[in-house]
Amino acid sequence: MDNADAPVLGAILDAISSLVFLVDSDVRVQSVNRAARSHLGKDLVNFLRDRMGEILICIHSTDAPGGCGRSHVCQDCVVRNCVNQVVAGAEVVHDRGALCLQIGGKVQQLNFSVTAAGLHFEGRKMIVLILEHIKEEAKTIREPVPCASQLN
Repeated sequence: MDNADAPVLGAILDAISSLVFLVDSDVRVQSVNRAARSHLGKDLVNFLRDRMGEILICIHSTDAPGGCGRSHVCQDCVVRNCVNQVVAGAEVVHDRGALCLQIGGKVQQLNFSVTAAGLHFEGRKMIVLILEHIKEEAKTIREPVPCASQLN
């Protein structure tokens, strides 16, 4: 990637409405898109280099010394597992799972679709991590819209 491409790529990432994070192999956030900054309501410098569980306020991020990723519960974390699969060599990983997050002083279980893909950036292997909240009504299978040829 040429340095001249960076502003264009940044603009593309900021145009995506999903939460997009650039993380390292320990799921430490290196960069985020506009949607992630807006959703988290935090200034980028306040959480850069923190792990995802600490940023999202996962209720398990403080279960063990060392924070996010160190608890036995973290072995089942959909975010961490997607990143681990990419680190192990998978090109792209898609999965869905629930995260228990502290939101507005209450614990809430939210379902997410998670996509992780590896890339090399500035000589390091990084992971693009995309989180999409799955609302309950969106999980219901809907009747497909008929094709135009089926309407006649």
